Amino acid sequence: MPEYNRDRPRILVIHAYSAQNSGDRLLVEETLELLRSVWPDSVVDVIATDAESFRHHPMANHVKFHQWTSAWIPNPKKKASVRVSMLASSLTGGPASVKMLFEQADLVVAVGGGYLRGSSVSEALKTAGAHFGQLDLAARSRARKIYLPQSIGPFPSLLRRRIAGSLKAMDQVLVRDDRSHELFADLGNVERISDLAVLKMAEVRAPRNIEITHGPVVVARELSRPGSYENTLSDLARSDHVVWAIQSTGGGNNDTPLTAKYSPETPKPLQHYLESAENRVVVSTRLHGSLSALLAGKPSVHLGYERKSWGAFHDLGLEQYVLDARRTSATRVLDAVESIRDDPATYWSLIDSRIEAVASQRERLLDSLAVPCQSPTVGQ
Repeated sequence: MPEYNRDRPRILVIHAYSAQNSGDRLLVEETLELLRSVWPDSVVDVIATDAESFRHHPMANHVKFHQWTSAWIPNPKKKASVRVSMLASSLTGGPASVKMLFEQADLVVAVGGGYLRGSSVSEALKTAGAHFGQLDLAARSRARKIYLPQSIGPFPSLLRRRIAGSLKAMDQVLVRDDRSHELFADLGNVERISDLAVLKMAEVRAPRNIEITHGPVVVARELSRPGSYENTLSDLARSDHVVWAIQSTGGGNNDTPLTAKYSPETPKPLQHYLESAENRVVVSTRLHGSLSALLAGKPSVHLGYERKSWGAFHDLGLEQYVLDARRTSATRVLDAVESIRDDPATYWSLIDSRIEAVASQRERLLDSLAVPCQSPTVGQ
């Protein structure tokens, strides 16, 4: 390992996805903001599945983004097996070996999210192809290693043992929902904490909408096993007061085709409405669509579809405003919107009742990220 530089530590951020997905971009940005607040003079590299999407991002002025390349090589004896390459190409400094990035790092930080999943064949393959190689390299690294708030698992027993073995090598594994904590609590280094966007609310206090003057804006996304979800969207589309917005356009997370089925006009990006003077409730099926709305001072009703949904809204005191996307109805959604319209102050007071606990969690996370500065021998 190179000598540890207390003034300019090298930090490697892993598991980034794409700037075209607003939620993933938010998680990357908040990760970098946390690191900058602790290590303002650090040298930061980021490994991303879609590094090209960050090429013109303002962060690219002070952060190097590297492309993670997965090579799927068929095994004639086992059709389902894959092999993941360990190479990345730097968009800002020529070819780079992922292994070298890990060897040079004083601190390895995994962005938050829900990428270590395996409840279906599709999820397991995505974990193997896009993320397991990074997890494995992190486990082997001699740097301090922290996984920021995750939703992890479940996995088939064999894959769980392999994933758990790597996670056990981390200094900290933070999870953002109770189920993830239950699945991996036996590792001893797993701690329940709020989603990064929830933690950000302790720092960012945007002016809040205290009067709702326009109809709701709806953010939709494709769901596996949709249940009554698409019926709910169809019924919402019949309302004259509803407008539609796009939160993600990246790769397999492109919301445009589904949204276009229901929007009578070309849907605008969600950011348009978050920056608008129009006071609307944001009804979002994407969790970070809802959390982005709250950060912008817009109230939100979340159509939850994974355990992360209930975890985040529970942490904010908004349990009554997360509805099961697969089982709810347009009537229940609009009733929730109307309850906010009738009494926005009560809605915001629910968040205020939890914000002190959220702020405390954020401070503990910052303290944890700052640990390397307490030991002059780290990295030697």
